[in-house]
Amino acid sequence: MTFPFALDRDTPPEDVIGREVRSWMLAFGFLPVDRRMLRIEVFEEGRFRECSTGSIQGRWCHERTAVADNDGSTVLTDTLVIEPRGRVVGALVKIAIPLTFRRRHQRLRRHFAETSDDGRRRVGGT
Repeated sequence: MTFPFALDRDTPPEDVIGREVRSWMLAFGFLPVDRRMLRIEVFEEGRFRECSTGSIQGRWCHERTAVADNDGSTVLTDTLVIEPRGRVVGALVKIAIPLTFRRRHQRLRRHFAETSDDGRRRVGGT
């Protein structure tokens, strides 16, 4: 998914909430497949929710929470509500979305992984 052109990385959260912006869904990271109208509904520490609609993929809402765990790591939870357009798109979404989020979470784990004193890899914490 592309970063919305109407925003930049320095846009304050209060200027993002409720504002509709356009973004592209990209296949393989470069091939535009669906243009989306995206609206951030919640943007606060440890949580965001965005809802968007597209001509192919339909409507979806994505909420992410990040909560500190007792062991110093972070529990990251993605919740999606998807209303695809048609059976074919629905079948593709059913396959693609779990793969996409599994890959995202693997990349986050790898990015934030540390080695603990006992040699085990862990995410977050000290």
